[in-house]
Amino acid sequence: KEWERWEAEGEGLPPRRDLRMEAILDILNQELLISSHGYRADEFLALVRLAEEFGFRVQTLQHGVEAYKIASELAGSGVAAVVWSDWGSFKLEAYDATVYNARILMEAGVTTSLHSDNSEIASRMNWEAGKLLRTGLTEEQALSTVTNQSAQAVAIDDRVGSLEPGKDADFVIWSGNPLSQFTRAEQTWIDGRRYFSLEEDAAMREQIDTERTQLIQAVLAAGSGGEGEGPRAGRRGGN
Repeated sequence: KEWERWEAEGEGLPPRRDLRMEAILDILNQELLISSHGYRADEFLALVRLAEEFGFRVQTLQHGVEAYKIASELAGSGVAAVVWSDWGSFKLEAYDATVYNARILMEAGVTTSLHSDNSEIASRMNWEAGKLLRTGLTEEQALSTVTNQSAQAVAIDDRVGSLEPGKDADFVIWSGNPLSQFTRAEQTWIDGRRYFSLEEDAAMREQIDTERTQLIQAVLAAGSGGEGEGPRAGRRGGN
């Protein structure tokens, strides 16, 4: 209100800004969406009910180990669940985990995406999606958890997540089934431009190895050119 008064009058010094309250205001005005990090169902359910009471939006629940317990509530509120494929029981609040988490959520109609905050796992999310096959999901359903449902979870599915006219041409060409750990990425395209080619990468690595060998040989040859050459030239025994 103080800001509105100052903006209307245009006189005097502006009121002191409260960045925390500004963030809350943006949340209430749905200009800032919430991505909640947690594990337990009671924590998430409390947040969902709070959002319903005050009219703000929770976009995603991150980790969501117990999200399967409130699948119907999440589906009704439109909150997306961003979960692990099979991580759990590594600490108390993650104790009640199940590998069927993603399947239960998807069957309830919840937008469900896989994720990881581990850099090693995050680089191989297609393997994580492949793990979901043992829970009874189809290959298409499993793959969607790292493609179009991931895009829907962060509200950018108008641009990425699937190959459709008008969307960004971001995709990977695989050597086989992308859900298999034996499959390799052969090409990576971003905005319709090829950024990686396995064949070109192999040729480049071979060229680098050749150049490295040539440099090493040149250094060794220069070091064995006689006493008058090299960094040890002129040095003799003694103190």
